[in-house]
Amino acid sequence: MNGFILTMPIFLVVLGIGYAYAEPLSVNIEIIEYADDSATVKMTWNDDPSVFKYEIGCVSCSPNVSEISMDNNITLNDVSTFPNTSNALLYVIAYDSEDEIVDAKQILIDVTE
Repeated sequence: MNGFILTMPIFLVVLGIGYAYAEPLSVNIEIIEYADDSATVKMTWNDDPSVFKYEIGCVSCSPNVSEISMDNNITLNDVSTFPNTSNALLYVIAYDSEDEIVDAKQILIDVTE
C-alpha cells in the first residue's frame, strides 16, 4: 500500500508533462470615439506566452468584422451596435501554435459609455 501511495504522485506528474495551459483571458475595453451609431474601440488583453495568435471580432457589426493579431491589443474602427440599441458584441479567441482554441471571451459593451 505504501508503494502505491509513493508512486501515485510520479504518475500524476508524468500525465501533466507536455500540456500547455493558458492563463484566463482578461479583456479591457476603451471607447475612443462614438458618433452616428459607430464607435472606435481599443481592446487590450493579458499577454500569455502559450498563445500564438488572437482572433478579434465584432458580432454586432454589419458586416461582421474579424481580424488576426499576434499582439495583445487592437483598435477596431466602425464598430456598430445591434439595431435600436447602443450595445455592441465583441470577441477575442486565443489560439495556440497548433491552431487549437485555448480561451475565448465575448464582451457586450455599451458604446455610449
